Order: sequence, then C-alpha cells, then structure tokens
Amino acid sequence: MKKENIISIQSQVFDGFCGNNIAAFVFRRRGHIPKILNTVQYYSKFKHSGVELNSQEVDIILSEYNKDQEFMNDSNIYFLTGYIKNAECVDMVTKNILELRRKRKIHRGKSNDNGNMNGHMNGHMNGHMNGHTNGHMNGHMNDHMNDHMNGHMNGHTNDHMNSHEWSYK
Repeated sequence: MKKENIISIQSQVFDGFCGNNIAAFVFRRRGHIPKILNTVQYYSKFKHSGVELNSQEVDIILSEYNKDQEFMNDSNIYFLTGYIKNAECVDMVTKNILELRRKRKIHRGKSNDNGNMNGHMNGHMNGHMNGHTNGHMNGHMNDHMNDHMNGHMNGHTNDHMNSHEWSYK
C-alpha cells in the first residue's frame, strides 16, 4: 500500500477518540500518510455541537483530489469512510469515488494504447458500506453501485456510518 493513497472520510471530535482522531493516529503509527477529510467537527462523540460539511463542500475537496489523482500511477487508492451526516454527503462521496475510478480507467486504457503504462485498471471497489440510517444501508460497490438494503434508506442518514474500506486499482 502506498502511503499517499489512503483517504479517510469521517468525523473529527475536539474531545474524545473516534473517527479521524483514531484513523489518522493508526495510519500514521503504521507509517502511512493519510489524506484526512473531516465530515463533521463536533465537540465530542456524545455532544454533537460543532461544524458539519455540506455536500457542496465535500464535492469541492474530493473533486480537487480527483483532478490531482486522475493521471497518477496505477497503484491502489484506499478509502476509509466513517460517520457521514446525511444522504447528500454520502451520495457526493460515492459520486467522487466512482468518478475517480472511471477517469483513471479511461486514462489507463489510453496509456496502454501507446505503451506508457503496463496493464490496465481492472480493479473494483470491494466491501460494503454499513450505515446506521433510519434503517440500514448496505451498498456493495462493484462495477456499478448495487444497493442491497437491510431495512431501508429513506433519504437521510441520521446516525453513524460504520467505518468501511473501499479499495480499487
């Protein structure tokens, strides 16, 4: 795993240990340098007063990252997601991950034609996203986003998104 290809998208708290407070520590302790996107900045895990990113702000940051990564090497990019406040932000994160995957796949296909890169992007997004919504969201990320719903998702995530890793090559 390349150090520069880990992105952690989840909560941050001022007082306590959860979300990116823990993820950043663990990744750095293991020698990685993760990219950290805090979806919320709360006082604590139990007191949700603070700042929350909206979907446009999430899109701005991830779109800029996508521009930088589109033509980078063919190593894997790993996404670790955690608490995301609402469905619009979940959709924006998913949209950007799939868009990056699509662009890298196209770029690698073109690069293969002129011999600049070996192989092609044949990876896929594995795993599933387990979120506490008003039901449970359990979406499997493969070539397409196929939602397997355990319960239902009725338009918003009001509770915690459990940590999850998406990876693709």
